[in-house]
Amino acid sequence: MGVFGVICEYNPLHLGHCWQLKKARELGADTVVCAMSGNFVQRGAPALCHWRYRARAALQNGADLVLRIPTPRCLSSAQFFAEGGVAVLAAIGVDKLFFGSECGDLAALQQTVRLVESSSFQALFLQLRRQGLSYPRARQQAAAQLGDHSAALQSPNDTLALEYLRALEGTGIRPLCLPRNTAGHHSTSTDSPIASATALRTLLQADPHSPRARQLVPPGTLPGPDEMADSRYLDRALCQKVQMASQQQLTALPFVDTGLANRLQAAAAGQSTLAGLVAAGTSPQHTAARIRRAVWCLYLGVTQQDVLAPVQYLHVLGANSRGLALLKRAQLPVLTNLAGAKGTRYEQIERTAFAAFTGCLPHIPTENWEYTQKFLRV
Repeated sequence: MGVFGVICEYNPLHLGHCWQLKKARELGADTVVCAMSGNFVQRGAPALCHWRYRARAALQNGADLVLRIPTPRCLSSAQFFAEGGVAVLAAIGVDKLFFGSECGDLAALQQTVRLVESSSFQALFLQLRRQGLSYPRARQQAAAQLGDHSAALQSPNDTLALEYLRALEGTGIRPLCLPRNTAGHHSTSTDSPIASATALRTLLQADPHSPRARQLVPPGTLPGPDEMADSRYLDRALCQKVQMASQQQLTALPFVDTGLANRLQAAAAGQSTLAGLVAAGTSPQHTAARIRRAVWCLYLGVTQQDVLAPVQYLHVLGANSRGLALLKRAQLPVLTNLAGAKGTRYEQIERTAFAAFTGCLPHIPTENWEYTQKFLRV
């Protein structure tokens, strides 16, 4: 039995994702497992809609089992997001990790991994970081100075692909890479049949009823406007959280040193919107995504220790009969809803994340789905 794993966010699921899931079957997958972010995503934001909608879309378009990547891993860099996804998939016994990238060249990606892990690269990378370059820019320059002009350090999906390959080492899971079959990651064009998730979110933020957005996703993928998250509902609360935070609270955040802590508080001064705070905090050394992730980690109470903690559960978000059968291979305790982890740090963080997510909805639901409903079954 070929068990393929996919690390995803489906924020939202679009036709390019559907093509990938279909391709997995063509390449021999009997079962497809998705390790998916929950209510917060790696770009440093709440997901467009609750994980139940995204898990349903995945199951309706080719996935058999959807498992949750813990929120601290989702609100982190590509390295820790990838490690979290691979840890989830390894614990359910997948054979292959199936992913797309801009270059689609596995050999070239593996060559770049060897470069990135070399001592000469690490020394130069750290030197460039000390000179004030951001993490991605320092990696790109270090590769260029060492004579490698690979595009694999230039684009988001290739960067993730590199981290997948690094995280796979020692797991026995084989990588399977395909070229990205959609618009560029940051493209906002909706002219072609396959638009990026960025383009779809842009459309829906401007008009939650957008007919064009619904033409570019499978039927039933998007919920109604009242169930789409918009972090602007929490703008003032997010800014005030940073303004009131102590140095100790800020430096406990994932990979936030004293310098970044001071920058966050300076950026938050006088701000009433998250967009304004992020714009003020972004610098050649600190990307907008890093600033957003730090703010949300503070709001949710996520610390560096939480990011570094190993994955402890296989939290089922959705499954069909094939996916349920695969749970017999689980190497970690299986959760069917959050009540199964009551009293743990995992439960505390995911409960807080759900509360924050609902604060981003036009109407806060009275029911706590995380506890009252088990996983989605199709």
